[in-house]
Amino acid sequence: MMSFTVRQTGTRVPVIYANEFCAAQRNLKFIVLTYEADIQLSPGSYNDTQGYYMSYQTRNRNAGINNISNPDQTGFTFYLEFPAIQQNGQLFTNSSPRFGPINGEYVCIGDSFSFPFGGTDPDGDELRYSMITPLNQKGTATNAVSAGPYPDVNWLSGFGPNSAIPGNPPLSIDAQTGQLSVTATQLGLFVFAVKVEEYRNGIKIGEVRRDFQLLVIDCPPKRLPTQPFRF
Repeated sequence: MMSFTVRQTGTRVPVIYANEFCAAQRNLKFIVLTYEADIQLSPGSYNDTQGYYMSYQTRNRNAGINNISNPDQTGFTFYLEFPAIQQNGQLFTNSSPRFGPINGEYVCIGDSFSFPFGGTDPDGDELRYSMITPLNQKGTATNAVSAGPYPDVNWLSGFGPNSAIPGNPPLSIDAQTGQLSVTATQLGLFVFAVKVEEYRNGIKIGEVRRDFQLLVIDCPPKRLPTQPFRF
Protein backbone atom coordinates (compact mmCIF):
# COMPACT_ATOMS: atom_id res chain seq x y z
CA MET A 1 0.00 0.00 0.00
CA MET A 2 2.80 2.44 0.89
CA SER A 3 6.28 2.83 2.34
CA PHE A 4 7.46 5.41 4.85
CA THR A 5 10.63 6.47 6.65
CA VAL A 6 11.11 6.46 10.42
CA ARG A 7 13.46 8.70 12.38
CA GLN A 8 15.54 8.04 15.45
CA THR A 9 14.17 9.83 18.49
CA GLY A 10 17.62 10.64 19.83
CA THR A 11 17.06 8.71 23.04
CA ARG A 12 19.64 5.97 23.64
CA VAL A 13 18.95 3.80 26.66
CA PRO A 14 21.53 1.28 27.95
CA VAL A 15 20.31 -2.27 28.46
CA ILE A 16 20.43 -3.11 32.18
CA TYR A 17 21.54 -6.63 33.06
CA ALA A 18 20.33 -8.59 36.07
CA ASN A 19 23.98 -9.34 36.93
CA GLU A 20 26.06 -6.35 35.87
CA PHE A 21 29.33 -7.95 37.00
CA CYS A 22 28.92 -11.03 34.82
CA ALA A 23 27.73 -8.86 31.92
CA ALA A 24 30.85 -6.72 32.23
CA GLN A 25 33.07 -9.81 32.36
CA ARG A 26 31.61 -10.94 29.02
CA ASN A 27 31.70 -7.41 27.58
CA LEU A 28 27.93 -7.39 27.07
CA LYS A 29 27.15 -3.78 26.28
CA PHE A 30 24.03 -2.91 24.32
CA ILE A 31 21.82 0.12 23.87
CA VAL A 32 18.21 0.48 22.76
CA LEU A 33 17.46 2.87 19.89
CA THR A 34 13.90 4.03 19.29
CA TYR A 35 12.55 5.06 15.90
CA GLU A 36 9.19 6.64 15.15
CA ALA A 37 7.00 8.17 12.46
CA ASP A 38 3.58 9.77 12.37
CA ILE A 39 1.53 8.59 9.40
CA GLN A 40 -2.12 9.00 8.44
CA LEU A 41 -4.03 6.11 6.84
CA SER A 42 -7.26 6.88 5.00
CA PRO A 43 -10.14 4.74 6.35
CA GLY A 44 -11.63 4.54 2.88
CA SER A 45 -8.42 3.02 1.51
CA TYR A 46 -7.81 0.63 4.41
CA ASN A 47 -11.11 -1.24 4.52
CA ASP A 48 -10.15 -4.71 3.28
CA THR A 49 -11.74 -7.30 5.56
CA GLN A 50 -8.54 -9.39 5.61
CA GLY A 51 -6.55 -6.55 7.16
CA TYR A 52 -3.05 -5.21 6.52
CA TYR A 53 0.54 -5.61 7.63
CA MET A 54 3.71 -3.60 8.24
CA SER A 55 7.24 -4.93 7.88
CA TYR A 56 10.81 -3.75 8.26
CA GLN A 57 13.75 -5.67 6.80
CA THR A 58 17.45 -5.28 7.49
CA ARG A 59 20.77 -7.18 7.66
CA ASN A 60 22.62 -8.99 9.31
CA ARG A 61 22.39 -11.21 12.38
CA ASN A 62 25.21 -11.94 14.83
CA ALA A 63 27.82 -14.34 13.47
CA GLY A 64 27.93 -16.10 16.87
CA ILE A 65 24.34 -17.40 16.76
CA ASN A 66 24.43 -21.18 17.27
CA ASN A 67 21.03 -22.45 16.09
CA ILE A 68 20.58 -21.14 12.52
CA SER A 69 22.73 -21.59 9.42
CA ASN A 70 24.88 -18.72 8.10
CA PRO A 71 23.65 -16.19 10.68
CA ASP A 72 25.96 -13.42 9.48
CA GLN A 73 24.36 -13.75 6.03
CA THR A 74 20.82 -13.94 7.40
CA GLY A 75 18.61 -10.88 7.75
CA PHE A 76 15.66 -9.80 9.88
CA THR A 77 12.06 -9.10 9.00
CA PHE A 78 10.04 -7.45 11.76
CA TYR A 79 6.35 -7.95 11.12
CA LEU A 80 2.98 -6.69 12.38
CA GLU A 81 -0.60 -7.23 11.18
CA PHE A 82 -3.51 -4.87 11.89
CA PRO A 83 -7.23 -4.91 11.02
CA ALA A 84 -9.07 -2.74 8.53
CA ILE A 85 -9.50 0.82 9.79
CA GLN A 86 -13.03 0.95 8.42
CA GLN A 87 -15.39 -1.99 8.87
CA ASN A 88 -19.07 -2.10 7.85
CA GLY A 89 -18.93 1.62 7.20
CA GLN A 90 -17.70 2.38 10.72
CA LEU A 91 -14.26 3.31 12.07
CA PHE A 92 -12.61 0.38 13.87
CA THR A 93 -10.52 1.47 16.83
CA ASN A 94 -7.55 -0.71 17.67
CA SER A 95 -4.09 -0.53 19.23
CA SER A 96 -1.45 -3.20 18.75
CA PRO A 97 0.00 -4.90 21.85
CA ARG A 98 2.55 -2.99 23.89
CA PHE A 99 5.66 -4.43 25.50
CA GLY A 100 7.88 -3.25 28.33
CA PRO A 101 11.52 -2.15 28.08
CA ILE A 102 14.07 -4.73 26.98
CA ASN A 103 15.97 -6.26 29.90
CA GLY A 104 19.45 -7.71 29.63
CA GLU A 105 18.99 -11.34 30.55
CA TYR A 106 21.05 -14.46 29.98
CA VAL A 107 20.48 -18.09 30.87
CA CYS A 108 22.65 -20.16 33.22
CA ILE A 109 23.09 -23.68 31.90
CA GLY A 110 21.35 -26.28 34.06
CA ASP A 111 19.32 -23.67 35.99
CA SER A 112 15.59 -23.11 35.67
CA PHE A 113 15.05 -19.80 33.85
CA SER A 114 11.91 -17.74 33.24
CA PHE A 115 11.42 -14.40 31.54
CA PRO A 116 8.25 -12.23 31.24
CA PHE A 117 7.88 -11.82 27.48
CA GLY A 118 4.19 -10.92 27.50
CA GLY A 119 2.60 -7.59 26.67
CA THR A 120 -0.57 -5.67 27.34
CA ASP A 121 -3.34 -4.55 25.01
CA PRO A 122 -4.73 -1.03 25.49
CA ASP A 123 -8.14 -2.15 24.16
CA GLY A 124 -8.38 -5.16 26.44
CA ASP A 125 -8.11 -7.62 23.55
CA GLU A 126 -6.98 -11.18 24.25
CA LEU A 127 -3.33 -11.99 23.47
CA ARG A 128 -2.20 -15.49 22.58
CA TYR A 129 1.48 -16.46 22.45
CA SER A 130 3.29 -19.19 20.53
CA MET A 131 6.84 -20.02 19.45
CA ILE A 132 7.53 -19.53 15.75
CA THR A 133 10.46 -19.54 13.32
CA PRO A 134 12.09 -16.08 12.94
CA LEU A 135 11.77 -14.40 9.55
CA ASN A 136 14.68 -13.84 7.19
CA GLN A 137 15.00 -10.84 4.92
CA LYS A 138 13.54 -11.06 1.42
CA GLY A 139 16.44 -10.40 -0.94
CA THR A 140 19.87 -9.10 -0.01
CA ALA A 141 19.58 -5.30 -0.09
CA THR A 142 19.99 -3.39 3.17
CA ASN A 143 16.72 -1.95 4.50
CA ALA A 144 14.83 -3.25 1.47
CA VAL A 145 11.13 -2.56 1.00
CA SER A 146 9.24 -5.49 -0.46
CA ALA A 147 5.90 -7.20 -0.09
CA GLY A 148 5.46 -10.48 1.75
CA PRO A 149 5.40 -13.37 2.21
CA TYR A 150 8.84 -13.38 3.84
CA PRO A 151 11.17 -16.40 4.13
CA ASP A 152 11.99 -18.17 7.38
CA VAL A 153 15.52 -18.47 8.70
CA ASN A 154 17.12 -21.88 8.25
CA TRP A 155 17.43 -23.87 11.46
CA LEU A 156 20.44 -26.05 12.03
CA SER A 157 19.76 -29.75 12.56
CA GLY A 158 18.09 -30.44 15.90
CA PHE A 159 16.67 -26.93 16.29
CA GLY A 160 13.22 -25.53 15.54
CA PRO A 161 10.56 -23.12 16.81
CA ASN A 162 9.83 -25.37 19.80
CA SER A 163 13.45 -26.32 20.37
CA ALA A 164 15.26 -23.04 19.75
CA ILE A 165 17.19 -23.50 23.01
CA PRO A 166 17.91 -27.15 23.87
CA GLY A 167 16.89 -28.02 27.38
CA ASN A 168 15.02 -30.20 29.79
CA PRO A 169 12.52 -28.73 29.21
CA PRO A 170 13.48 -26.76 26.07
CA LEU A 171 12.49 -23.13 25.53
CA SER A 172 8.71 -22.69 25.57
CA ILE A 173 6.16 -19.96 26.18
CA ASP A 174 2.91 -19.86 28.14
CA ALA A 175 0.14 -19.34 25.57
CA GLN A 176 -1.83 -17.02 27.86
CA THR A 177 0.77 -15.04 29.84
CA GLY A 178 3.73 -14.93 27.48
CA GLN A 179 6.09 -16.24 30.17
CA LEU A 180 9.19 -17.84 28.64
CA SER A 181 10.84 -20.76 30.43
CA VAL A 182 13.75 -23.14 29.84
CA THR A 183 16.30 -25.24 31.68
CA ALA A 184 19.11 -25.09 29.13
CA THR A 185 21.42 -28.02 28.45
CA GLN A 186 23.67 -26.40 25.81
CA LEU A 187 25.89 -23.32 25.86
CA GLY A 188 25.60 -20.76 23.10
CA LEU A 189 23.72 -17.82 21.61
CA PHE A 190 20.25 -18.76 20.42
CA VAL A 191 17.74 -16.79 18.36
CA PHE A 192 13.99 -17.42 18.57
CA ALA A 193 10.70 -15.69 17.76
CA VAL A 194 7.32 -15.39 19.44
CA LYS A 195 4.05 -14.78 17.61
CA VAL A 196 1.59 -12.65 19.57
CA GLU A 197 -1.93 -12.93 18.15
CA GLU A 198 -4.61 -10.41 19.06
CA TYR A 199 -8.23 -11.56 19.43
CA ARG A 200 -11.41 -9.57 19.98
CA ASN A 201 -14.65 -11.43 20.71
CA GLY A 202 -12.95 -14.65 19.66
CA ILE A 203 -11.92 -13.30 16.23
CA LYS A 204 -8.28 -12.72 15.32
CA ILE A 205 -7.70 -9.07 14.39
CA GLY A 206 -3.91 -8.70 14.52
CA GLU A 207 -0.49 -10.19 15.04
CA VAL A 208 3.03 -9.11 15.91
CA ARG A 209 6.20 -11.21 15.77
CA ARG A 210 8.93 -10.58 18.33
CA ASP A 211 12.43 -11.64 17.31
CA PHE A 212 14.86 -12.13 20.20
CA GLN A 213 18.02 -13.94 21.26
CA LEU A 214 19.29 -15.33 24.55
CA LEU A 215 22.80 -16.27 25.65
CA VAL A 216 23.33 -19.48 27.63
CA ILE A 217 26.48 -19.37 29.76
CA ASP A 218 28.20 -21.45 32.42
CA CYS A 219 27.50 -19.39 35.51
CA PRO A 220 29.81 -19.69 38.54
CA PRO A 221 28.24 -21.55 41.47
CA LYS A 222 26.73 -19.54 44.27
CA ARG A 223 28.94 -19.78 47.35
CA LEU A 224 27.78 -19.57 50.92
CA PRO A 225 29.85 -17.66 53.48
CA THR A 226 32.55 -19.87 55.07
CA GLN A 227 32.20 -18.11 58.43
CA PRO A 228 28.95 -17.32 60.25
CA PHE A 229 27.88 -13.71 60.45
CA ARG A 230 28.28 -12.08 63.85
CA PHE A 231 26.04 -9.29 65.03
